[in-house]
Parts: sequence; C-alpha cells; structure tokens
Amino acid sequence: MSVSRLIKVIFINLFLAGSFASASSLNVDPVMSDEEAIALHQDLGDYGSQALQEYENRYGKLNDAQRAQFLKEEAELQSQILDQEMSEIRADNPTMDVIPASSKARLELRVSKSKQRLSLYLDGKPVNGLTDIKISTGKSSRMTPNGKFSLKGKEIVKKRINRTFTRKLGRKIYLEDAIQIQGGVFFHKASTAAQKNTLGKPASHGCVRMDRNKSSKVFSMAKKYKGSAVVIIL
Repeated sequence: MSVSRLIKVIFINLFLAGSFASASSLNVDPVMSDEEAIALHQDLGDYGSQALQEYENRYGKLNDAQRAQFLKEEAELQSQILDQEMSEIRADNPTMDVIPASSKARLELRVSKSKQRLSLYLDGKPVNGLTDIKISTGKSSRMTPNGKFSLKGKEIVKKRINRTFTRKLGRKIYLEDAIQIQGGVFFHKASTAAQKNTLGKPASHGCVRMDRNKSSKVFSMAKKYKGSAVVIIL
C-alpha cells in the first residue's frame, strides 16, 4: 500500500467514523483528496450493499472476489464500531449482559409524546446515559402512532435514503441511525437544524427525531437487542 493510500485509510477510519470499509486489499480504490473522501462519506448509505453500489457508481465495477472482499471489510469495520459503542454503554451499565430467566422483551424504547422524551430500559431498569433523551415526534395531521411495536424483523440501518424528501428536494436526503417503528415511521438522528430549532417539541412528519448526541448509542442498543426489543409510544 502506498503512503498516500495508507494516510487516506487512516483519515477515513478516524475522521469519518465508519462510513465504509477501507478496501485496503483492493487494487481499484483510487487515491482521494480529503474533499472527495468527505463527499463519499456523506453520500453513502448503510454499510453493505448500499455502500458497495455507491462505490461502484463512482469508481467502476468490481469483480466478484473484490465485491466479496469489500463487503467483508465493511462488515468487519461496522462490527468494530458497534462493539466500541456497546463497550461504552456497558461501562455505565455493568449488569446489562446478565440474561434474566424471562420471556419478556429485554429492551424497551419508551417514548413520551407529552414530555417529548425517549428513555431506554433494559430488563426493566433504566439504561444509564440513555434516559430522558430529547426528541421530536409528529405534529398536527402527521402524528407519531401510539402503541407497542416489536423491533424484530424491522429495518435498523446506520444510514438510509429518505425517498420522499429526496424526490421533493431533488437531492439525496438520508435518515441516519434509522430504527424502523412501523411502516415509514422511524427513529432517526435529528438534522442540525432540527437539533437547534425544534427538538423537544412535536415537529416531525411522523418519525421520532433523536438528539444528535445520543442517537448513535440508541441505534447500537436497538441493533444488539432487536430480536428482544419493543418500542412503547404513549
């Protein structure tokens, strides 16, 4: 690997926090400027097939072996990021890996629309650092639905395209830290503007916007416990 390529891999992994695999074993990866690397990071979808598709659109098709290697490295990188997030959460919640003898859902994501807050509970106990999180739910005719929703089989992706607003605005709009609640209703990271202007009051089109400083850890918990997790919205 050339020195310039090595520097670029380090730049991507450290400063872009897991946008896509370094593809260090591929011979097709170009040397990118910092601006190109940032642009690619911002345009990528969730790790895996969406990242691969975006990569091939920009830099040409890979052969089957290269595709397999790209996906393998991307999955490994995202797994490392998830492990790091979970280790930070465990530090504040030392008993979280003790599995109770119960058939109930282990993780609850409790949404209070009256308070505009989200709190996570694991085995009935609040998750330290992930309670009383400021959110925005739906407003007026686009209210966030009340109820209890299982996360089993739902879409939980780090980044997904928002097709409705992409069509409306004529440019790619993404949901980050996206956790599907029901149909097109998701938890997702608040935009910079929403974080500043509307977080803490009903303002969305039905989704639950989360505090940008907390959404990544909420996502990691949902990803880990998706087979035994429920969303409760009241």
